[in-house]
Amino acid sequence: MTDRVTSSTGKMLSSGKDGNCINDDCIPFNEVSGSGNQDSIDPVLGDCLDKGNNRRFPRVWITLQSRRSQKLWIRALSVIVIVLFILLTIFMCLWVGQKNARPTVCVDISCIQTAANILGNLDTSVSPCDEFYQFACNGWIRKNRIPTGHNTWSILRQVAKDVDYYAKDLLDNISKFENPPSRALKLAQTFYNSCLDEGTINARGFGPLYENLKSLFGGWALLPPESLAARSDRGTALAVENFNLTTLFLTSFRLFGTSPLCRIGVGNDQRNSSRFVIDIMEGSVGVQKEHYINETVFPHKKPITAYRNFMKNYTRMLGVPEANLSAMDDVYTFEKEIALRTEERGDRDPERNYELISLADLPKFCSVLDWKWLINELYKPLDYPISDDQWIAINDREFFRSRCKLIEEYLKTERGIRTLHNTVIWYFLWQTVSRMPVVVGRALEEWKEVELGYKLDGSRWQVCISDVTEQFSMVIGRLFVHDRFDERSKESVTEMIDEIKLAFKENFNSVSWMKEEDKLKALEKVDKMRASTGYPPNIFDLDEENRLYAHIKSLDEKTYFENGLHCSESPML
Repeated sequence: MTDRVTSSTGKMLSSGKDGNCINDDCIPFNEVSGSGNQDSIDPVLGDCLDKGNNRRFPRVWITLQSRRSQKLWIRALSVIVIVLFILLTIFMCLWVGQKNARPTVCVDISCIQTAANILGNLDTSVSPCDEFYQFACNGWIRKNRIPTGHNTWSILRQVAKDVDYYAKDLLDNISKFENPPSRALKLAQTFYNSCLDEGTINARGFGPLYENLKSLFGGWALLPPESLAARSDRGTALAVENFNLTTLFLTSFRLFGTSPLCRIGVGNDQRNSSRFVIDIMEGSVGVQKEHYINETVFPHKKPITAYRNFMKNYTRMLGVPEANLSAMDDVYTFEKEIALRTEERGDRDPERNYELISLADLPKFCSVLDWKWLINELYKPLDYPISDDQWIAINDREFFRSRCKLIEEYLKTERGIRTLHNTVIWYFLWQTVSRMPVVVGRALEEWKEVELGYKLDGSRWQVCISDVTEQFSMVIGRLFVHDRFDERSKESVTEMIDEIKLAFKENFNSVSWMKEEDKLKALEKVDKMRASTGYPPNIFDLDEENRLYAHIKSLDEKTYFENGLHCSESPML
């Protein structure tokens, strides 16, 4: 085949089938080429037309330069794709790492608010090196005044006040919170409403109190025969040969878990935390021990005088004749003797005065009560008989022994027995005084103003909220935790405790003064440590909640006094 020279490039054309196209100067027919200015394309035949010579020849679509440009574009595009892939991979790695990494600074709304509160409480005009307390607290002190009804104010009291407002909103709008429905929550609302109903409380007067004095104690010996709460036996049961102190104390234990002699409860053995014991602790009296001991000196003289006046004024309201009021002086004297036989708070040593004995041996230690009968009666509702080998933990051994000897002396005379009887009844009156008509409440406020040093806030709802939260703490706590507590906070504290325990265990390896067997025991002790963080793990267990309040069969919005007795009946069980 004859080679031809293109008119625009000067290169030869070859059919590509004759073997003549063997170098880059040859362009095979039918390859794509761009045409020169003198060439045109026939839209029908698609061939190239040489207008000068009026001849047709096969199309030439690509020049050599176009072919080389295509190769360069492919290479460049490949490089770009590879670079983009590498960048994308790097970006993904950084994004995943940032997502999994724990942030060094918390920028949540709660963190920002907390940081702002802390900064607002500071006084940056004071150097922390000179006056750290002023630096840390002056800002808060300037922003907060002591509210009415308080003699001190702090962040903890502020938080407690917020909880009170939450509880009020809860009990005023129970339908918003009753999901899922809770029997205990309904009981709490009934108790709250009965407390708010001052009209019914005043209308009932002392009737509920008289009825319970009669049913629980057989009546009160100081009341006249015509009183609804007078004793029908004319006091014969208070004779030395007939008196039963165990029966008298049993009522106080059932209602309040305590008596002048001691308190009874269940707790862990201080020397072996893996087992439970029945605890015997110091008993209860009307006011603080310091008042009794320092009754003649400032600042204790004024509160003691007000307390003794209230004792007589209240019993006078109940109908005790003037001739019998001197018996309340004997009650005060006995309370003082009990207070003198309790350990100073600063001197309490759980090891020095801790005694662990069996129930069978307890009468040898203190013989004034029938201990086996008493304790079995207390725990009878649990259907759990207490055997003679049950461990009893006495937490203030020498002081408990001294109180037992004091009561032994009182049991020798009828006057002493009547004083014990009057003391138990007075404690019952003292514990229920807040549920009495408004006339008693006013007298009580006068004493509290002297005792506390400030005038109380007279809001009835606050009195009722305080009573409800004391009786139904698990219910209010469950709902408060659900609405206000961040679960992550508890998890963070739990993690911190685990890290501290781990640090303890790791540190034992570097302690040279411990024997190896002691280190093993120490490791076991660390492993047995239990962390109580925030709230109990079963706080959302409604079955457990209902079990705790199963002893309360029902409450009535018209019987506040009786409601209080039902609720306080068995917290010790």
